[in-house]
Amino acid sequence: MEQKSNLKSDAYQYIKDKILTCEIMPGQAISEKQIMETFGIGRTPVREALIMLQSENLVEAYPRSGTIAKPITLESVYELFELRKLLEPNVATQFVRNIGLEGLLVRDRSLKSFCNPTSEQSTLAFYQEDIALHAYLISCTQNTQLIALCKPLFEQSLRVGMLGAKSHTSSSSEQTYREHNRIVKAILEEDTQEIHNAFISHLNAAKMSAIQSVKNQ
Repeated sequence: MEQKSNLKSDAYQYIKDKILTCEIMPGQAISEKQIMETFGIGRTPVREALIMLQSENLVEAYPRSGTIAKPITLESVYELFELRKLLEPNVATQFVRNIGLEGLLVRDRSLKSFCNPTSEQSTLAFYQEDIALHAYLISCTQNTQLIALCKPLFEQSLRVGMLGAKSHTSSSSEQTYREHNRIVKAILEEDTQEIHNAFISHLNAAKMSAIQSVKNQ
């Protein structure tokens, strides 16, 4: 039973990583056969993994047609960023004194170090650091339900960012870093109005970039 669970978990993480990094592009068919051959496993754990991903809104299954990576639509982009704009600026301003400044500065420096990525792998690292900074701010609330709520939002944001990178429509890494650094400086100064404004400006810019990425699919 444990081995079967591990096989399912391995297949689940493999497929999820490929979807979030757009190695499997939005709308692209997912080959159960290829996954079975990659792991040397049967169809059952692969299908169980796909069911888990369907519950996370990352794949769509069609009877007799197979499974595809869930398309990224304009509507889903609007919804994603409107929700993030409702949550993140308000969380950061209300919990500003809960934010560990040393950890914040570590993440700021780490994001800066990945500016000007030169490969797909370093581009992924930049976006992962981007999301890590946002996730850190949420984690400082120590609110487990809020953290769980934001986790899929950040995963979808990583996916949207990688789509933009592949279609060459994303904002420059330097500009994205400057937007984050503005947020960081406002938090260090405990300037709640500037925190809010910096977040809204950053998320609006990210939304516009995402819209362009979806239009260019």
